[in-house]
Amino acid sequence: MDDRTYSFLVDVVCNCSFYYQDEHDHKVKGFFVDLLDEVCREAGKKCVVQQQPYRQCYVSGTDEGVQPVGVGILSRQFDGCVVSKTSGIANSMSFTDKFQDIKGQSRFFVPVGNPWNFNPDDISGKTIGFINGWYSDPRCLLENKLKGTETLKREQMRFFDHGQLWSNLQNNVIDAAFVLLMPENGVDDKDAGMLGGTETGLEPIGDVINCLDGLQVGARKDSDMVDWFNGALRKLKQSGKFAKLCRKAQIDHGARGPVIDCIF
Repeated sequence: MDDRTYSFLVDVVCNCSFYYQDEHDHKVKGFFVDLLDEVCREAGKKCVVQQQPYRQCYVSGTDEGVQPVGVGILSRQFDGCVVSKTSGIANSMSFTDKFQDIKGQSRFFVPVGNPWNFNPDDISGKTIGFINGWYSDPRCLLENKLKGTETLKREQMRFFDHGQLWSNLQNNVIDAAFVLLMPENGVDDKDAGMLGGTETGLEPIGDVINCLDGLQVGARKDSDMVDWFNGALRKLKQSGKFAKLCRKAQIDHGARGPVIDCIF
């Protein structure tokens, strides 16, 4: 057993089956916590999770040259965090194998009735709001070749925390919000529902846009964690323990929403 303790960042804001804070004992639970326990046990490592804002892991930035890796990872406060290996982060971290399939389906949201006649097929000249640290960001729109994205100026890309995003949209500070569809938080294809405890009065508009390509753990380029994590994860997959863990997660955490498809 390695004497060192490896720390992994979690942000339970999604309150979903992947990870959440239990209302009774206040512990962080979920599929990722279960997976981390099994991987670390297989590798003979000591591991803990720490709750911190996700921007300590990944940063949605608008300035050219902005480092997408959060200061928590760069400063070695954490050894790893869950990421998706998109183009915005591909050259900035080392990555484990993928273990869950997720496409990060996202949509634009506007006030009910679309009072400002926002056109989701051409955002030229519009001001778009995003949530800090989420993969539903300008990079996603650009990679999906949405008309008008390439001409967006810095001041037209506004980043907010959850509640601030909705209030700024309702007050017409921004023309539309672009966010991940998260049914666990009430953000789905039907309406924006409740997010952060604030009634939004918003509705989706336009087609679904995919912003993610699976989930894995990301780390600093010089981290030794990726090698032993991958070795242990591959053993779990070969032995069938990973498949068993995925099935068990449906029972243990399914009340928080569906457990995303595992990658075997």
